[in-house]
Amino acid sequence: MQETITQTYQQNRSRLIGLAYRMTGSSAEAEDIVNEVFIKLSEQDISTIDNIDAWVFRATTNLCLDHLKSAKVTRETYIGPWLPEPFQEEKQNPDRIHELDQSLSIAFMLVLERLSPKERVSYILHDIFHFSFDDIANMVDESASACRKQASRARSKLGKNVIHQELEKHEQKKYAQAFFDAVKHGDTEALTDLLVADAVFYSDSGGKAAASLKVLTGAADIAKFFKYYVAKSFLQAESNRNYTFTEYNGAVGLIIKEEGKVISGLQFIIEDGKISQIYAHRNPDKLKYISLH
Repeated sequence: MQETITQTYQQNRSRLIGLAYRMTGSSAEAEDIVNEVFIKLSEQDISTIDNIDAWVFRATTNLCLDHLKSAKVTRETYIGPWLPEPFQEEKQNPDRIHELDQSLSIAFMLVLERLSPKERVSYILHDIFHFSFDDIANMVDESASACRKQASRARSKLGKNVIHQELEKHEQKKYAQAFFDAVKHGDTEALTDLLVADAVFYSDSGGKAAASLKVLTGAADIAKFFKYYVAKSFLQAESNRNYTFTEYNGAVGLIIKEEGKVISGLQFIIEDGKISQIYAHRNPDKLKYISLH
């Protein structure tokens, strides 16, 4: 029995965590949910389970749905803009790396927040994890036609709002480097030139670090914020701060460190040669999920 559970865990853990993260937007919750699934499995008489792989996906899906009901209330009381926690996925399918990276992007995860829990689960299981609607129906105790309609509604809601990062990783890094250099030197003109006119800046601190407590829109306002608040802090602590790059949520992240501790993680969406969106993680509770190794 234990050998079967261990084998099931090893074969499915990465995909289950990937599913749970896309459902919840939380690295911590994804880990907790998958751990709970296997605790529940260890309490079952597995000889009565026809398909153990299907069982763990069903259990994970339903725990995710339970989480989404409570998460809505939590996010309504969150201080400042909310961003999903950083997530670094184990790459197990080289043929689908680009596709899976796109479905992990901060931009995509934010758009998923527009969906109802049932729309989200049907869409993710079918369009990203390629389960049939019959399989999804068995997981959520709905008819296959109902799941198909939920996925269709999800696609309609997402529509043209899904922004994909089409640049290769080395190109993403060039823009991140240019942005960092402009901020460090307080170069408003260079910053403005890097941004589209209607650029958007999200800064997630949860009230636990200095950050903008509202979403900023417009190249001029964003450049002004970075010049007068961020560049000034760089001058005050320049000797203790450095930066590096790492990947999370399927894209390059610019990581700012102070005395060896990660204090910010920034990612950028580039469209037509300009930065259109900036996502900054400042909440220390979320930054701990960025591994630099």
